[in-house]
Amino acid sequence: MIIEDDYDAEMQYAGRPSPALKAIDHDRRVIYIGSLSKTLSPGLRIGYIVAPAEVVVRLRVLRRLMIRHPATNNQLAAALFISHGHYDRFLHQMRDELARRAALLIAAVRTHLPMMEFTPPDGGSALWGKFTPDINTRLLRQAAFEQGILIESGEAFSLHDTDNFNCLRLGFSSIQAERIEPGIQALAALLPRCRSR
Repeated sequence: MIIEDDYDAEMQYAGRPSPALKAIDHDRRVIYIGSLSKTLSPGLRIGYIVAPAEVVVRLRVLRRLMIRHPATNNQLAAALFISHGHYDRFLHQMRDELARRAALLIAAVRTHLPMMEFTPPDGGSALWGKFTPDINTRLLRQAAFEQGILIESGEAFSLHDTDNFNCLRLGFSSIQAERIEPGIQALAALLPRCRSR
């Protein structure tokens, strides 16, 4: 069996999305899971599974042993929101806004951090970047935090234990669009303080 967690497929705003494995699953070997937590609201705690009926029955039993279920009124409200087409309209607006913020971030990085390597994202809400090995993004994360700028250095996403990380993740979904470029400009000013010794 393959478990396909397609949590960010609905957040792709560039190019054509790859088809889900479940869409080409002729042997009923893929269990497709998704969630409304990333797109609509984490507090709803509502997700979904597309799987053979016998698998769904077993998963329902397992869920009852672990947790009860999300509040029924939340499930009903989400179902009505989806069935009336509001969710599809919301996803369209969200993709447009994420694409706009991604473009602002890309332009700001190219202007103020031209030494940072990155691939423009096709979707999602973050941009991954890489500096030369002499830039320590742990130090950059701390210096940025002291200035009220929140970034993630790469060590949390690495399998290797090393003292120097030169990768970072810049999220852009939770920041006001007009604050993106000033934030990148301020981040660039901190680089000289963040060289590995």
